[in-house]
Amino acid sequence: MRFDYPTVGSATTSLAFTNNPESPYERAVIKHNSSVQMEDGSMYVYSRSVTNYRYSISVVLTAESERDALESFYDSTVNGAEKTFEYTDPYGDVYTVRFDENMRISEIYKDRLYRATFTLLQTA
Repeated sequence: MRFDYPTVGSATTSLAFTNNPESPYERAVIKHNSSVQMEDGSMYVYSRSVTNYRYSISVVLTAESERDALESFYDSTVNGAEKTFEYTDPYGDVYTVRFDENMRISEIYKDRLYRATFTLLQTA
């Protein structure tokens, strides 16, 4: 698993993880449809022809330096959800994503192991 900003081919910042995401590795399909209730009570659904995918990821970081690199990438490189970057999943597929929510990092073994939990939203 790896993050490259802005793209894999022209990365100015890259972050490669030691471990792959923990199971379950979740991918949610999001359809952006709008619905309107008509005067007769029927529902009209308008398809905006947009589909996004949301990845819920939890990964164990094996060193404080890996934790610091992820925090720096989130805070300084992409500024949370502001900028997109390319995410290479554990199977080698590359997606353009942005952080969807706040990232959480918890210490699971004093000064040695951390668990990072975050959500990525595929944008293209």
